[in-house]
Amino acid sequence: MEPSDNRRVQRAEKELRQIIASFLVSQLKIPLPGVITVAEVSVNPDMRTGKVFLSFMGDKEDREEVQSLIDQQAPEIQRDIGKNLTMKFCPKMKFFVNHSQGENSELDQMIAEMNRTKG
Repeated sequence: MEPSDNRRVQRAEKELRQIIASFLVSQLKIPLPGVITVAEVSVNPDMRTGKVFLSFMGDKEDREEVQSLIDQQAPEIQRDIGKNLTMKFCPKMKFFVNHSQGENSELDQMIAEMNRTKG
């Protein structure tokens, strides 16, 4: 891969990350049980396919539900990418909720404690 191709891929990844994050914040039609962020976007050098890694903070039980909800919304997210991406082709994206991050993190414990004290 030439250096110019690498820069092109990086620009596409940055643009995709912004489009997807914007969609999750403002256009997602279903509420998610927890906090979700776009951790990383990776596009293949041919720019036809890519992966979106989402970071989820919340209960362990909710992670599977979030993956299912994201899978259901994937076609809608893909359409939004197609409308907003300034490229000739729209890469087909796959979405992955990060299951390993924050299993026993202090932040997860603090959030759980705050939820217990609220209710």
